[in-house]
Amino acid sequence: MTPEVGEWTARSVDADKQNHVQTLSTLAELVLPSDHEALKAQRHRAGPDAVLGYWAYCTMLEGAKYHRSRQNGAKQ
Repeated sequence: MTPEVGEWTARSVDADKQNHVQTLSTLAELVLPSDHEALKAQRHRAGPDAVLGYWAYCTMLEGAKYHRSRQNGAKQ
């Protein structure tokens, strides 16, 4: 992951990460609830990793939408 996305992700969840280049597993553990089904699957296999990436992306997208709506609401 690019350092910019990793930094944004860590900052979004108040994680103190020195290295902002994150693996898929680290990203998913930061943004998904600890009991999320995708975190229970075997890692480093194409299918489960694709599902993990999908859910991490969806969660990050929802977070970005929420953040944007709060910014727009503050400007009004």
